[in-house]
Amino acid sequence: MASDPLIGQVLHDTHEIVRRIGVGGMGTVYEAVHMRLRKQRFAVKVLHARMMENEAIYTRFRQEAEVATEIGHPNIVYVTDFYETSEGQPCIVMEYLEGEDLAQRMKQKKTLVMAQIIQLLEQVGSALQAVHDKGVVHRDLKPGNIFLCKTRDGSVRAKVLDFGISKIRDSGNSITGDQAVLGTPSYMSPEQGEGRVNDVDARTDIFALGIICYRMLCDELPFSGPTMISVIRAICDKPHKPLTSHRPGLGAEVESVLDRALAKDKEQRYSRIEEFTQAFKDA
Repeated sequence: MASDPLIGQVLHDTHEIVRRIGVGGMGTVYEAVHMRLRKQRFAVKVLHARMMENEAIYTRFRQEAEVATEIGHPNIVYVTDFYETSEGQPCIVMEYLEGEDLAQRMKQKKTLVMAQIIQLLEQVGSALQAVHDKGVVHRDLKPGNIFLCKTRDGSVRAKVLDFGISKIRDSGNSITGDQAVLGTPSYMSPEQGEGRVNDVDARTDIFALGIICYRMLCDELPFSGPTMISVIRAICDKPHKPLTSHRPGLGAEVESVLDRALAKDKEQRYSRIEEFTQAFKDA
């Protein structure tokens, strides 16, 4: 790997970049330490240089910081600052999280017992309800955007990440590209897959959380296919595989809750995410 010129730099006279954590579609995430309070660690997300001239991407990047800051929920990653490097690259400074994301947990085939699934659903649902109450829809909810933080008492706290493509109701700010299909195919809702942007609302996130819950329960996706297009077609046009076909021991009540969350017609889904999480807990 070529050397990274940002490693060793001090940004904004405050954050020294010490290592690269990961690379995403919009930016690279680094670990940084505070120059004057050396025990304080941060995650710094830097927008890719090649995207700096794209006004829509810059707007989404800044929106990611603003949404997380405005909500201020314990299950949403905390953003502490937003500024630019000396080369003009925008940076989001966030709390440093220790642990792994849900995608990593699933990849390692680490089993989640029902009590853990309920706890994660309650925490993620609480964060999303706070977001929805502010008129924001995440619209890219997936295991990779749910981080499982280690806590001092050994429990796990979920943090929802990445509001870069969130939809803000009545913002008065039209972002170029909003008419495009945005999201991750396996966790899209039918309205996203069909490009019905005006139909995207809180129930879109409920559909995505339903898919995540389904996968946590049986380590399978309810909709699959060999290509991205075939997955989207399955989501839009085909019934999902019955949950009990993967886990026959699960009760019909649990399957019924997931069936409603995964309804093709959003009007048939739960209207609020807290209704879904409570129904799952009761089942």
